[in-house]
Amino acid sequence: MVRFLSPVSRRTKERAEVCPVDEFAAGTARSVVLGEQAALVIRLPDGSFRAYIALCTHLQCVVGYSAENNRIECRCHEGVYSVEGANVSGPPPRPLAALKVTIESGVVVVSEG
Repeated sequence: MVRFLSPVSRRTKERAEVCPVDEFAAGTARSVVLGEQAALVIRLPDGSFRAYIALCTHLQCVVGYSAENNRIECRCHEGVYSVEGANVSGPPPRPLAALKVTIESGVVVVSEG
């Protein structure tokens, strides 16, 4: 009876297809919408992937990948993150929120971890 009166939340984890893996060049990034949030997916020069919620932890500006500097940058207040998502310099108080990247049937997929 108690379970009936207070139902369990059945929230599903968000996921988004990015693109076919063979169309995602090393050293580049793609932006996708994951649920209601912007996500940044990076294919590093070594071919591995990283993905983050694309909002700076300072004032929630959208961040982008700088291939030239191999880092993630927030242009609002010059915040800098490593490709591992760690806050390196500027005002960001915390690392970026990481997402999970998988390859499913040859397609890059990003999801909540």
